[in-house]
Amino acid sequence: MVQTFGPAVGSKGQIGYKEETKWGHPASPPNKFLEFLNESVVSEYTNLVSGSLRADRAIHKQRTGSEAAGGDIAFEVGPEGYGTFFKHALGKKRTKRTDIAMILVYDGSDTDVTITVSSTTIVSSNGDLNISLAQSHQLIITAINAVGDWAAYCPWGDGSTGYFPLAIGSKSSAVTTLGASDYTVSGNLTSKLEAITTIPIGASGANHLVFFPINFTYGIYEHTIDADPDIPQGMTLEIGRDIAAFNYYGGKINSLGMTLTPGEIVTGTANMMFKGASTVGDPAVAAGNSTVDFPAFDLVYAGSEATAAVDVDIDGTRDMFYFEAPNNTKIYHFSLERGYFDHDGYYWHTSTIGGLLEFLEYESGYFTVTRKKGVDGTTTSQYLKDSGGEQDILSAVTFYMDGSTVDYTPLFRGNYIGTDAGNSNTFYVKTDTSGTFMGSSDNSSWSTATAIVYGEWLNILDDSDADTGFDIMFPESVTNVIGDTWSFTTFKDENASVSYEAEDPFTGFQGAVTLDGSSQGVMGASFTLTNNLYGEKYELGDRQRAALVAQRRTVEGSLTLEFDDLDMYRKFVNGVAGDINIVLTSDEYINSSTTKHSLAIRMPEIKFSGTTPTVGGEDIIVTDFPFNSLYDDSAGIPDLRLTLTNGQAYI
Repeated sequence: MVQTFGPAVGSKGQIGYKEETKWGHPASPPNKFLEFLNESVVSEYTNLVSGSLRADRAIHKQRTGSEAAGGDIAFEVGPEGYGTFFKHALGKKRTKRTDIAMILVYDGSDTDVTITVSSTTIVSSNGDLNISLAQSHQLIITAINAVGDWAAYCPWGDGSTGYFPLAIGSKSSAVTTLGASDYTVSGNLTSKLEAITTIPIGASGANHLVFFPINFTYGIYEHTIDADPDIPQGMTLEIGRDIAAFNYYGGKINSLGMTLTPGEIVTGTANMMFKGASTVGDPAVAAGNSTVDFPAFDLVYAGSEATAAVDVDIDGTRDMFYFEAPNNTKIYHFSLERGYFDHDGYYWHTSTIGGLLEFLEYESGYFTVTRKKGVDGTTTSQYLKDSGGEQDILSAVTFYMDGSTVDYTPLFRGNYIGTDAGNSNTFYVKTDTSGTFMGSSDNSSWSTATAIVYGEWLNILDDSDADTGFDIMFPESVTNVIGDTWSFTTFKDENASVSYEAEDPFTGFQGAVTLDGSSQGVMGASFTLTNNLYGEKYELGDRQRAALVAQRRTVEGSLTLEFDDLDMYRKFVNGVAGDINIVLTSDEYINSSTTKHSLAIRMPEIKFSGTTPTVGGEDIIVTDFPFNSLYDDSAGIPDLRLTLTNGQAYI
């Protein structure tokens, strides 16, 4: 039971969040928390007042109407913790891990080779490799290349000669001598490589498309986030207001703004819109519930080849993802135990369901992906169910979560029902048949059975058949087991176990500004990206929004400058576009590496508007130059690009 104690104070507030794998389907509890300055997220309900007339001239009837949830979250911009919000505001995220040591390729005939990297050696299970790390980076690469059936390539070389920059058919010609674009360290590599324990490596074949990255220990990630036609599915926010926590789900970012002032912390504001709100506590699974496999996603081949197959091979020792097309050409063959890279060198957090889905969707030339409702994207990909061998994906194939390792749980929503003393209530739901469910307030007496309609919200009745005010959704069609039971409280406390990012926020004096490649003195800057979400889409049967549709995007901002010369004035008067870059560099290094946290803001084609400078008194003449940012058609760069370099593998 949850109990409230007031009065509530803002200094005890908290905001947690979790990404939804499918928009509008609550994802809880949160897996990340962020520090914030203030929030104004609310649910507003229309009042439907009856227009019917009576002789007494009074109004006798009123109903609560539709819900519109949304508001602002203000925060100090830091190098970690806010990347997910940037991604959800702009849309397209690509990540490069910059501290890759080498690309390992195996060309032998063994089918069950594994790699182990310890603090002192790189070893293969077939005995071929036993490479000491007590030597330099280059000497280790050279030593591996001296072993038959093995190759070690440089990830980037000079920027065009490494494994990743080369085209699909040219990977085997990658350089083996470290270049200017490769990350390296001085001295030997003892204790400097990321530990790996018996991770399988697939045989590559002549084209060397199957590869095995070996990384340094640091974990340096460069996230490039572009404004894009599509924005991610959505987020669920849990906002703790001291005495209780409120869930807002189906969240999309309507606008994202930042303000940069030289002597102050950089601040941001995200305006969010949601499908709706709920106070329901996180559902609990009864101890005796049965194993139920449930769908995670559908895959169908998006290319033009005659054959294409995927195998999710989960056996507890070799948890692998395979993709072959055409004619048994191995395109991808990697372990789900850790993140992976595509052939262009972009890193994907494929060890989780959310990261695997992002990878599959990015590879749209190979796959068309259909996400399934109710799947927790933070779940490890090793909890997928074995696909039972290669699956022909020329037509859609469903891949499942393994119910023996992941609890199957329906979704719940609803708003506070409790006692005047501030105590929550607990309700129970169980399956009565494979196609019906019942509700209860005491887990003993049960309501009349309600038919399950998959993918729809259904009222939960109590044991007297009264509406509890809470709803349940069985997201996808599964084989329900009679008697499986779940419980939930009608509201929840704030999360008692919260961790925050340790890094300091960026400041304006850590910034450097260039315009068309030349340093530019700027006294202040601000910008706002607006997605213009259409929030008035409602459908019969639900008072909450049916969708949030992103309309035409705008990026606007302003530069505050001293009136030093006529350069900026000339751009303004003549309508000349400028390419502006603002780079914020932290004083803190990423995971004891030599690379600092940073955030780069690029608007490649801005055009100024506003007024001519004026004299307001005896002080320095300062002018605000408002601007619009445009898509750079010639360079193919969108109107806003953020590049966030930090130690987080996934944002």
